[in-house]
Amino acid sequence: MAALVKKLREPFVLTARIGPNDISYHLAQNVDHGFSEILAFEMSAAIETIHPKFKRHLGKDLLISFTGSGRASRDDFRDEDENAIYLLDLRAESRYLSGVIPSDALWALPGLIEAGHISYLVVCFEPPRQGRGIVRSIEFVSEAKLADYRP
Repeated sequence: MAALVKKLREPFVLTARIGPNDISYHLAQNVDHGFSEILAFEMSAAIETIHPKFKRHLGKDLLISFTGSGRASRDDFRDEDENAIYLLDLRAESRYLSGVIPSDALWALPGLIEAGHISYLVVCFEPPRQGRGIVRSIEFVSEAKLADYRP
């Protein structure tokens, strides 16, 4: 007897040109000499290609927010993981996608964007249900590499 296997649907894909972005970082020390941090990196990107099901978002801005926080002590740089995970939130009108990204990658992004090495996002996602979807992958690419991702 063959086991039933649920087939995953192919992900939907969008490409978007990165626009204005901003980063903020907050570090505080408490009375026990521990430290807490909050990092936020926000950007907008104009959607240039998207699955026909979501064509109403074509040309609209995708608002992307990477946020995270962590704690550190004097004895141990980070309480648990040296490469903390940060939340990823992508919004387009009333729909949004969410996911995670390692902090090391997040710290590198602003410099790569400013230097012009990265100018596009390629996002694979599960279709939103009731306005919420999941990011399967997000790639930050140059304009030259973008041709590899377009049909």
